[in-house]
Amino acid sequence: MTKIDCRHAWFCLLVLGFLLPAANGQEQPAPSADRALLQKLLQRVETLEAELKKLKKTGETVVPTDPKQQRLVALVETPFLGAPYYRTTGARFFAAKLVLVNLTPKPVTIKPSDFRLLADGKPQATGALPSTYRSASFQVGNQSFQLSTLKPARLLTLSPGGSGSTWVVFHNLASAPQVPQLALKLGPDKDAISLDINAIAESRLGISVRRIGPRGSLGLLTIGGNIDTINIATLVNELDTLAAAGVVRSVIRFTPKAPVVESRIRSWLQRAATQAGQGTVLTNSPFPTIPASIRELHLTVFPGNTSRRSTNPGFPGRGFPGQVQVKINPFSSSVPSSQLRIHPSTEAAVAAALRSAYRAIPRDELLKEILEGDPLTRPAAVAAGGGRLDSKHLPVLLKLTEDDQPAMAIAAVTALRHFGEPAAVSRLVALANRNQAPLAATAITSLAAARYPASHQALLKLLENVDAKSRLGVVRTLAQHPRPAFAEALYGFTRDADPAICAAAMQALAGVGHPKLMEVLTEALQSTHPAQSDMALSILTKRTDRQSEELAMAHVLKRMEKLPPNPVMASLLNRTRDQRAIPLLLKHLAGSPTSRSTVIKTLVGIGDETIGGELLKQYPKLPSSDRALVLTAMTHIDMPAFRKLADEALSSNNSSLVSSACQGLQADASAEAVKILIRGLQTSKSSSTWNYTANALAGIGTFSARQALEQARRHTNRSKRNYANNALRNLRQRSPGYQYVSMGRSYSQQLNWKKAIAQYDLAVKIDPRLAEAFSGRGNARLQMGAPLGKIREDFQKAAELDPFSSQATTGLAIVLVREGKLDAGLKYAEDARRNIGLPSTSTARQMQAYNLACVYSRAIEVLQKDTKLPGREQKLTDYRKRAIEELNKAVKAGYRNKTWMGKDPDLKPIHGLPEFQALLGATVKKKVLPKPVRQKLQIKKAPSR
Repeated sequence: MTKIDCRHAWFCLLVLGFLLPAANGQEQPAPSADRALLQKLLQRVETLEAELKKLKKTGETVVPTDPKQQRLVALVETPFLGAPYYRTTGARFFAAKLVLVNLTPKPVTIKPSDFRLLADGKPQATGALPSTYRSASFQVGNQSFQLSTLKPARLLTLSPGGSGSTWVVFHNLASAPQVPQLALKLGPDKDAISLDINAIAESRLGISVRRIGPRGSLGLLTIGGNIDTINIATLVNELDTLAAAGVVRSVIRFTPKAPVVESRIRSWLQRAATQAGQGTVLTNSPFPTIPASIRELHLTVFPGNTSRRSTNPGFPGRGFPGQVQVKINPFSSSVPSSQLRIHPSTEAAVAAALRSAYRAIPRDELLKEILEGDPLTRPAAVAAGGGRLDSKHLPVLLKLTEDDQPAMAIAAVTALRHFGEPAAVSRLVALANRNQAPLAATAITSLAAARYPASHQALLKLLENVDAKSRLGVVRTLAQHPRPAFAEALYGFTRDADPAICAAAMQALAGVGHPKLMEVLTEALQSTHPAQSDMALSILTKRTDRQSEELAMAHVLKRMEKLPPNPVMASLLNRTRDQRAIPLLLKHLAGSPTSRSTVIKTLVGIGDETIGGELLKQYPKLPSSDRALVLTAMTHIDMPAFRKLADEALSSNNSSLVSSACQGLQADASAEAVKILIRGLQTSKSSSTWNYTANALAGIGTFSARQALEQARRHTNRSKRNYANNALRNLRQRSPGYQYVSMGRSYSQQLNWKKAIAQYDLAVKIDPRLAEAFSGRGNARLQMGAPLGKIREDFQKAAELDPFSSQATTGLAIVLVREGKLDAGLKYAEDARRNIGLPSTSTARQMQAYNLACVYSRAIEVLQKDTKLPGREQKLTDYRKRAIEELNKAVKAGYRNKTWMGKDPDLKPIHGLPEFQALLGATVKKKVLPKPVRQKLQIKKAPSR
């Protein structure tokens, strides 16, 4: 590297340092005029570390001599914001790799605690990741990362002129899909380096927006950079701005240099485009919401996707002799725009988005758009609105068919289908004969799609000289636009030597109709070419007349003598239920492993109880997937035999067999079925069997089924307890009284305890076994100051019905505490927690910790009222500490309802604690001294400086 190169590299570094927020802690967003320069500098960051190493080898100094330029520069790579699991909207995390360059003459040491992240001004959690995050992974562009492998450097030491990198990870960010304002700070507040993550991510997006089309009705968004989970907010904001200006159509396109789009973002864009204009909103999306007012949202193919989906399935792109295959017509409307929102080109996307607009604007305005519009919209105006022009404007379209812009020429040829004048027909015929594939293919399609007999006759005359290479495309075009005039030509193609052409012609002829259609189909069934015979059979199976059905059935029975049924044959057998097929199906049951599932399903569909014996005979020889099918089939054929097989299946530990057995037993719901499920739950050692049997018993819901589940939730194995407890919870949630429990909880959230109690009373009357109703009513009575005896009765009943109810055990503990039995109440709460164990779900873990915090908070309330209790001050300290610890556990487990936490009466005794306020995210305001006092303090401190 020359000295000039060295100076140039360091000039880039220093300019980048000035553009990024300076080390004095002031956040200085880059002006819009500097964004282009910033983008170029960011692209050079990837090579800076290599240049630094080369500089060190040459012995050149890497520290600027100007003290004003001596600073610590921080650069952000691969920033990511998202939830730990795919398509979840829970608590999010932020991860990024930082590259640090020390431009100071002294070594710099950086610790993980020196990094801080502010999201909308609020500090975010760092440190050890909760268990829910450790196995999570994320993707930025085409790079994938595992959170467990991103180890932040424990101590990063940068020598003068040296560089280093480290990962930073912050968790438990708010779960809203909106992207917060993110500021990453390094160092103390006074001298902190502050990086505006949103601005950095936005600069990498490389987005530009302009309005085109009639009256600027289309927003064209061009993305030239990397779209990620942070700058995706910029994209949505641009769409919001367009929507606010009344623009309801938008196209998003990517430049050739744009990098690959990450799979989650690509899926989100596809869903947003597909659902635009349907009045639906993307639910459970981790990304911001596209404005609902946008009616049309279209995309070009994503970077890295070289495929080009045809918008004209009727013609593959082949023309007449000597023509070569090229891009097909992007303006064809054969596929509705609502079903096709990803296009092979910008022209095609613009045409689809503006099609309805060009069909509605006044003709004078349309003509102006055609002649003077934007180069991207003029072809769309011609293709979508050209047919609305008067015949006096036909010369304009004829001239445009010779336009130098291929998209414009194709659009004009597409529009000519709406004109029956000799000049239009002659031009289409001339273009069809040219050695230009896109124009020729479009011309043939326009002749076929036209509503004028002259166009059809011209096409038929043209087809007399079509070459062999073009026949298949022509026939498919005719099939897409069936006309009675084409019947004879299609009939002729059914005699073609190419089986593929014959098959396509038969399909088209079936749509048009012809006196000799049955003759053609009968001959095709005898063909040795599968393309012809299969097409004929497919056509016949869709016809319901007797002749077609008998012809198809005879062919199927003959073919089944040697081959098992394929899906087309099976559909015919299921419709006709012809008993002649049963012996042939039984023959293939034992000897056709690849199609055995089709054979079994067909046998069940057309057979009767007589096939049960054959299925049972083959059952032991079948693989597990086919045995599962037989199990399901036996529920309709022989229930006693099914129960015997199901009993054996539950002890097999094979998940597919167990699943089929449990589904059949749940549908049976007899006393014998319940006994089999209980036996499977009690004797099996497989966790998947516990899961299936527990859910099936909950689905049946009889007294014995519930009793078995209640017994299982006391089992020594934690997994079995959890499966049983979850099944019981599902059983209770299906109770007709559970809706009143939900309403009671809603009133409790509003602190309307009287109405809450009324709802819980209704729930108890409807279903006296609803533990949630009793515990909810006990809590409401507790808040209203009801007699402790009544409150105890509710909680005791709830604990009796559900010993694993955290709310019930918490309520009983609070009753003991309110009675002054502090030690007994706290011991009961702790013992209940140990007996219940750690719940399997994060929601249950949240509530367990939260409820225990409520018990300690109520104990604090008792101590605050009684100043004579022995050891009061120490207990107050200990209980406050324990309450905050449990609340921290709840928050770490994912508890997010901080609004309720701030008004929960059970936590009122600790609301004033600074630790509690920190949990709520509130900042403690510093007391501001009067101005005269501040001035005196400043004067006194001046000499010491």
